[in-house]
Amino acid sequence: ATDMMFVKLGLQGISVLVSSGDGGACDTASQSSGTQFSPGWPASSPYITSVGATQLFPGHDGSFTEIVCSSGVGARITSGGGFSTFYRTPSYQADTVATYLSSCASSLPDSSLFNRSNRAFPDISAFGTNIGIYYKSGPWNVDGTSASAPMVSGLFSLINDALLNKGGKPLGFLNPLLYQLKTSNPEIFNDVTSGSNKCRTGGKACCGSGYDACAGYDAATGLG
Repeated sequence: ATDMMFVKLGLQGISVLVSSGDGGACDTASQSSGTQFSPGWPASSPYITSVGATQLFPGHDGSFTEIVCSSGVGARITSGGGFSTFYRTPSYQADTVATYLSSCASSLPDSSLFNRSNRAFPDISAFGTNIGIYYKSGPWNVDGTSASAPMVSGLFSLINDALLNKGGKPLGFLNPLLYQLKTSNPEIFNDVTSGSNKCRTGGKACCGSGYDACAGYDAATGLG
């Protein structure tokens, strides 16, 4: 029923963006017992746009590289991502995910831990560490996909506002457009190729499996 509401919202021109989760790929799975990853919902729904998180990692020369947000490299959370347990791969991402499974095969977790025939997420990512907010009596710095997703939502709100001001229509469900743009105009995405979501949230220990960032789409940062 909720998925049907997501579809109806998209048809009405409303874009639904959801945080991909803050527990990495393995937070709800026990690798030692061979338990399959259990991705969250609605982050893994094919009817929404799933948003992951990235962070900046300092280099020895003073430069910074955008990498997967992970508690293993100083963040408070690890960006969620992976493959749905229930939903099959939607047509809008089928070619992109097939390329990912082929070109990044060596970095994928064991096949027993995920279903490669199902919906991959996140779709896109944004900066999600040390985000300044004002809470109760003062300023705070927070980490999370619950920070990156609202920022991306704000960007698309501005795009929709510009479209409406020119007599156009709002974008609605974003995913078909995003995956089409990755093919036709890949330069609009910053392709994140470093890091992984093999850690959990906060002080929990990292696990041995998850998804590495790689060139093109990946199940750690999506399209970029």
